[in-house]
Amino acid sequence: MSSAGGEHVFTEAFDGQKGWQWEGKGSAQKAATEKATAALRHGVELPGKLFGLHELKARGHRIELGERENIDGIQYYVLRLTLNDGYTTTLYVDPKQLVNHASSRCSAVARGCRSDTDHDRAT
Repeated sequence: MSSAGGEHVFTEAFDGQKGWQWEGKGSAQKAATEKATAALRHGVELPGKLFGLHELKARGHRIELGERENIDGIQYYVLRLTLNDGYTTTLYVDPKQLVNHASSRCSAVARGCRSDTDHDRAT
């Protein structure tokens, strides 16, 4: 939801099947484009939003452990994610900030994960 000057001006959502948007007072709710729906779905499905890494396989997605990668002197674990629609992304997990086990939910800031997708960096 977005607001300006206290006025609600924009909302977008994903209901599990389709995306939709509402552009504020006086406008009707409308279906999101296919591309916008995919972006909303990816935002929900990526670990740390609603689901954890341990839930990816059961949701039909794939996760692979890649070679560790040195970024700014830190040897990050590299996780390659492929969602069931073919969308791919890479997570970089800081080994010093791991929670007790790898199946913990992974928040971009709280758990030291970095992603190569722009929309994940905003969280």
